[in-house]
Amino acid sequence: MDQKTTAGLITEADWARINPMEAELDRKLSAKEISYEEYEKQMCEILKSMW
Repeated sequence: MDQKTTAGLITEADWARINPMEAELDRKLSAKEISYEEYEKQMCEILKSMW
């Protein structure tokens, strides 16, 4: 199901592309390879790349 965000509509195809990248960031954050601030920055970049 597509999800509406404040930035617009994220399709299932978009989520399919985002999920592996988000999982990798989650792994790095859990392993303390990146800070939470870096996690947020990279997630924003991933989401921006969808539009």
